[in-house]
Amino acid sequence: MIAFKNPLFKYLFTTLLLFCVSIANSQSAKQLDLENQRQEFLRQIQQYETMVFQGRKDERSIISILEDLNYKATVRRNLISVTNQQANY
Repeated sequence: MIAFKNPLFKYLFTTLLLFCVSIANSQSAKQLDLENQRQEFLRQIQQYETMVFQGRKDERSIISILEDLNYKATVRRNLISVTNQQANY
């Protein structure tokens, strides 16, 4: 152990040691807070990516549905055309 002959040095050393410990503790708390924020942002990013992916799946479904409806409309137009031709024949 370090032996201090002067009480002033002992007081300064103790104060400096406590100061360093408090700074280290506050940095640890700050680091923990930053890590929590980082995890929250990663969670939000993952949630957003899931929403975008789901939206793309929905978009593909909507496009597919529109293509199907367009095809059905074309078939119905052809059916009406054939029916009109039969009626006029």
